[in-house]
Amino acid sequence: MADAVAVFSEGTFEEQIQELVNYLARGLADDSEQPISDHFKTRYSLPRDKHPYHKMPGARKRLLDDSEKVVGLGEGSDREIEGFFNLLNSHLVALFTETSELEPHVTALVDAVLGAPETFTGIKYRVLSNLFNSLPRSSPLRQHVYRALLNMASNEGDLEVLQVNRTDVNRWLSEWNISDQDKSAFLDAVAEAFRKAGDIDTAYGYQLAYLRSVSASSPKALEASTRVISSAVSEPSIFELGSLLRVDTLQAAKDHPLFALLRVFTSGDLAQFHEWEAKHASTLSEFGK
Repeated sequence: MADAVAVFSEGTFEEQIQELVNYLARGLADDSEQPISDHFKTRYSLPRDKHPYHKMPGARKRLLDDSEKVVGLGEGSDREIEGFFNLLNSHLVALFTETSELEPHVTALVDAVLGAPETFTGIKYRVLSNLFNSLPRSSPLRQHVYRALLNMASNEGDLEVLQVNRTDVNRWLSEWNISDQDKSAFLDAVAEAFRKAGDIDTAYGYQLAYLRSVSASSPKALEASTRVISSAVSEPSIFELGSLLRVDTLQAAKDHPLFALLRVFTSGDLAQFHEWEAKHASTLSEFGK
């Protein structure tokens, strides 16, 4: 995903706000458009000797009161929809420099976009991608937006649209100001998306990255280890089982039956497998695929 986004932001601040208000007015009844226009004039027109609107107290509240009235993607062509959200994104990022202030508005925008009908899938990808790219590279909110993209693509069977690759994922995780736990959760989400898409080998690669990101002393270490072992021994396309044993986190599962099964797969024989199978039928039932 390229870190560039075109923002349609020519004109003065008032002219840009007028563009937002005009777009919002389309979703209202015809007899409501004039009151909206009058509303703009009273709220945003300023005497020449006043400070620019965006520097005045209360500017943020007024901007959001109007711009966040959009329902779904609003009414317009794909180009107009994309332009509206690009302009809105640029103002939000400029006005709210603190993550705590920006987060609820980003969440509201993501929810509005995801709530639009499936017929808008193409423009939904573009709007969310532009929102992702408009956020600072270190912003923890990038994770939230990309996970929304990931979930949408996974649910729609369109994962290839995102062109997810390890280079980008590793770079994002190094840039985002998020906790180690959130980084692990993101890797897990990417792995699940590829598993759901049927790309088992890629999913397993992300599962290993997820497992390595979890500390052996973490409460999640056992659960993470057993899930990865289960995937490794049940998928015919996965052969590098020996490397899995060298992951430190896996020691959290050393007393689990699946760890013993992994040992059988890497250095045992068929007789040992049948012996393990006879002793751990409940484990097969729980983790079998």
